[in-house]
Amino acid sequence: MVVDYKKLNNITIKDNHPLPNMKQAIQLLGGGYKFLSKLDMKSGFCQIPIKEEDKFKTAFITPDGLFEWNVLAQNLKNSPPSFQQVMTDILSTSRQFSLVYINDIVVYSRSFEEHLNHLTQVLSALFKHNFQFNSIKYSIFHQQIDYLSHTISEHGVKPTNEKIQAIIKLRQPTKLAEANKFLGALSCYRKFIPKFATIAALIHAVKNLTKINRHKFEWGASQSQMFSQLKQLLITSPLFLD
Repeated sequence: MVVDYKKLNNITIKDNHPLPNMKQAIQLLGGGYKFLSKLDMKSGFCQIPIKEEDKFKTAFITPDGLFEWNVLAQNLKNSPPSFQQVMTDILSTSRQFSLVYINDIVVYSRSFEEHLNHLTQVLSALFKHNFQFNSIKYSIFHQQIDYLSHTISEHGVKPTNEKIQAIIKLRQPTKLAEANKFLGALSCYRKFIPKFATIAALIHAVKNLTKINRHKFEWGASQSQMFSQLKQLLITSPLFLD
């Protein structure tokens, strides 16, 4: 169910509890951990109750009448930071071996025995607060997992094959939106590509010229070469983040 909370969000005081930095999270998990477990909270926001005095603020009308949310709604401005804060507090004693990004939890360890202990601590803390997991999406005692669009193992971090293939299949841009899509798809993987900014500069130049000066989109041989080079670098081994 999707409710438009634009007006409510506009007058809501922002919760400034920070979300984890994705780049730092990926670098941390690439630190040579042999055992990894990934837990996904089942309808995560729906496991956090709203205070009784605040429920009326979430009211919405349907053909069947007026309803209010008893739990965090997906589109509320402060749902992500509020959920993050709850999870961070619950797992405060497990920070040395667990990472929480909203409703995704990763437990990481260097040995089987250590991982068994770490995972037991995390699960005990979550069960104590009656949290439920998605039985389809969890992975425990794995030596490789996909997390935040990256494949993570003891040997390092690399883009997931699925994401790489999606980028490889993109055609040469014929308009500004397509150039933006290509650069956007590469943005979280630029750390894997040496001299990314230099290689992508010609594409950025065309994009910026078209957008600022409203010139006709001109994609020449130089841009085509850089486009192909960036794709090739994505599939060139080794593509790991140390």
